[in-house]
Amino acid sequence: MTVQFRSFRNARNYVHDLQLKNEKEWNLFCKSNKKPSDIPSVPRQQYKQEWKGLGDWLGTYTIAPQKRKFRSFKEAKFYVHSLDLKSYHDWLDYCKSNKKPSDIPSVPRQQYKQEWKGFGDWLGTYNIAPQKRKFRSFKESRLFARKLKLNGHLSWVQYYKTHKIPKDIPTAPNRTYKNKGWVGWADWLGTQNKASYQKKFKPFKQARLFARTLKLANSADWFRFIRAKRYDFLPVCPSKTYKDNWISWSDWLSG
Repeated sequence: MTVQFRSFRNARNYVHDLQLKNEKEWNLFCKSNKKPSDIPSVPRQQYKQEWKGLGDWLGTYTIAPQKRKFRSFKEAKFYVHSLDLKSYHDWLDYCKSNKKPSDIPSVPRQQYKQEWKGFGDWLGTYNIAPQKRKFRSFKESRLFARKLKLNGHLSWVQYYKTHKIPKDIPTAPNRTYKNKGWVGWADWLGTQNKASYQKKFKPFKQARLFARTLKLANSADWFRFIRAKRYDFLPVCPSKTYKDNWISWSDWLSG
């Protein structure tokens, strides 16, 4: 018995009401036994004359990238600049948000190969890849960093993420000035704190004696205490610093 299918318009209206998102969901629907018999499983064959693609059929109006008509590079870039995105990651998040117009490509460097000048140009930030930037000398940059009065590496990271710093000051100075003056974060920020390997700790027995007076219960208590107090004469990880004398946390804290 030949099945009499609905007209293309009626069938498409029915499918639009299903709010399916893609071909996978359409195929699952067809296999679920929920599909009316007068709706074809392969609509592009049944409705050859009216067929405009799966996006039109499902109501998503999604078109394969190679078939889309995008705005000109100039128009697209002008639109993107208005979004005030700050980074490549912001752009990716925006593309996933379903707010992006369909005539703006998600991968602009492929669509606009001839005009493409990088994401700084595309987003309007005009950021240059670190390896291509021209930075101030190490001493000039360090002077800038010290004037900020920050107290550590994490403070530096938080600062440059929430404040604008000059483009000729690197956010990763430890990389930019490697073998060009870089000593460490304490030197960069002027905190004068020494790295663990530069500190002079108490001898093992004296340090252990002091640790036992604290009446701490376990290693977790020790780490909380030492990070809060920051005694220069005590190591954060005594098991590593005194590895030749180390016995156990029980011995270290209570004996």
